[in-house]
Amino acid sequence: WLADGGLLVADHGHHRIVKLSSHGGELLGQFGPALSGTARRLRYPLAIALGTDGVYVTTRTGRFHHLSLDGRAIRCGKPYMRENAGGADCVVRFRLCDPYGLAVSSSGDILVAESGRHRLLVLRPTGELVRHFGTHGSLPGQFDEPRGLAIVHERVWVCDMSNHRLQCVSLTGSVLKLVGRYGDGPAEFRYPVGITVARELLLVSEYVGGRLHVLSTHGTFLQVLRHDFSVPAARTTRMQMASVSKGHGCASGDGCEGNGAGD
Repeated sequence: WLADGGLLVADHGHHRIVKLSSHGGELLGQFGPALSGTARRLRYPLAIALGTDGVYVTTRTGRFHHLSLDGRAIRCGKPYMRENAGGADCVVRFRLCDPYGLAVSSSGDILVAESGRHRLLVLRPTGELVRHFGTHGSLPGQFDEPRGLAIVHERVWVCDMSNHRLQCVSLTGSVLKLVGRYGDGPAEFRYPVGITVARELLLVSEYVGGRLHVLSTHGTFLQVLRHDFSVPAARTTRMQMASVSKGHGCASGDGCEGNGAGD
């Protein structure tokens, strides 16, 4: 969401970021694939997050872009880490592997859900890697294709997609809470992929099932909204609220090939 109420959307297939009105989805502006201030191009944007000094975008080609709200390139390219080789500092650039989730902390650090490597990265706005945490698995602190991210009061909520749950972790990777398991009941998910915060509530979408879950920011399940797929979309776009009782979430117990060349 922008300060004027508009929305920024990553239009993956058209290689652009579009600005839409919050009422009716009117197209208000766009930028990409060409970016002013650089010869690089925006290709296959996957995730987008708004910071105090612009917008951050990750792409299917493994890039991390920092752009102004009018599409001017502030920084474009691969993220990097610093290493010491033979007593000398050197910069090593690397390609992100399926970076489907993105969020900005209050300190300005950027969190990336790197689905292809089953981990979270913490980057500086410059693209420098600060740390990473998480491995592939189903134990607390492990991930199986992490996707959407949301930060609430310096706590990171992660859609742990193929583990069918949410994980709440600190900015340093300590596990604070696990919510959910596979299923169709209250506090049960089928491939959660998207998460956002609205009015002190967590809204979680699924890859399958047509449901939108509503939880408190502490992870307490409140209700689920379910789309009625039996009614043609041309006739209705409404969400139906399922009759479910309130309940609490339940605790559950590296290389990557590139996804394309160029920027």
